[in-house]
Amino acid sequence: MSLPPSDANHLSGPQRLWLFRDIFLSHGLQLGCCISDTRAAALRFGESSTSAVVTSSAAVPPVLIHIAQLWGSLLWQETNHKFGLAEEDDQLAKVQVLLDIAPNDVCDPVTTVLAHCLVSMYHFSKVNIVDGREHLARAALVVSENHLRLCLDSSSIFSSNSLYSSQEINAILLQLLYQDTAGTMLLNLPALVGVDLYAQFQNLPVPPRDSSKLDLIVFRTKSVFHLNEANHLANVWHGTTGAEGQASFPVQSYEWYFDLVQRISNHIAILTPILLQHVVIGGDPEPLRATKLCLAMEHAAAAELYELLAATEPLYCGKSLTSALEVVQITSTFDDSDFHFLDPILGVCWTTATTVLRRIQGMIKLGSAVPLQLDEWTIRRGLSTMISASVKLERAMPFVVRPPELSTAQT
Repeated sequence: MSLPPSDANHLSGPQRLWLFRDIFLSHGLQLGCCISDTRAAALRFGESSTSAVVTSSAAVPPVLIHIAQLWGSLLWQETNHKFGLAEEDDQLAKVQVLLDIAPNDVCDPVTTVLAHCLVSMYHFSKVNIVDGREHLARAALVVSENHLRLCLDSSSIFSSNSLYSSQEINAILLQLLYQDTAGTMLLNLPALVGVDLYAQFQNLPVPPRDSSKLDLIVFRTKSVFHLNEANHLANVWHGTTGAEGQASFPVQSYEWYFDLVQRISNHIAILTPILLQHVVIGGDPEPLRATKLCLAMEHAAAAELYELLAATEPLYCGKSLTSALEVVQITSTFDDSDFHFLDPILGVCWTTATTVLRRIQGMIKLGSAVPLQLDEWTIRRGLSTMISASVKLERAMPFVVRPPELSTAQT
């Protein structure tokens, strides 16, 4: 049974730590806590393995206990606007001691990667970019030095190098890829993870549609890959625009374009029934939020691609607008309570959708025919939805900076 966050100041030390672990697990999918439900249950109660190394499917290394308590203390403070809890500094110090000597008998390589990813996100949330990047780089180094690989055989329950399940192994490594890819987009910094792991991901089978939280990490990584690839393709496209303003995109590169369009469409087709299932059945809101995030990234990626041909092909103009409106529609479903559980990558999605809507807005002002017979009021409402959401996300996450495209002065 979860205790209300407001009770933290009146709890004993062990009770406070229990509360912080519980809060952390409520954000588990958002933060990329890639462990099984069985292991999560042990973590909630603070049950670490006696040897400090993962020895069974239910074992929890001590470093993860301390990271859960570190994150939980931070989240409690941010939610309640009460700062200065001694537990945060205490838990961070304990985590640093354990990670400084990892991986070894205290912390196996797989756990070390997961721990560095979680601590990296902690520092990014504190707007400490240098330390955040350092922990991500250390995670990438552990992967390389220990030759950690994705488990491409979906029938394999356990990997060969630990007692983490193959599903956990994949989720942990893909969470690293997700953070690395999102970081390159949000911070305009080079990738830290080696190309080998990225190449392995291209051959990873798609999880079943009745997916678990760990499978959703696979879907989320695929979505951010598509968003990043669409952004890269658009940059290549604009970089080949001639002096007359006409694109001279190489003919052979159109194969890349249409292949990516197809992959995005396929992923949307997989994610949409999963979203409907979560909406109808209800239950844990975390998978629903994660699926919405995946779809927002996919529709933003589609909008960016369709926008490249929108000026010359009416069909693509309509598809670009439809994709942008999908981003708006998904955004409109977030409650105020959702924003502490969302992701800064949404800012990239909103920027893309805003670019499309402003172009359509310009067409309306010129009296040009527009797809879907939209009027300017509908466009303004869509822009307002994203502006409002970006303000709420900025307040919920100090690391988020609202893109200039979403300035309220431009509506």
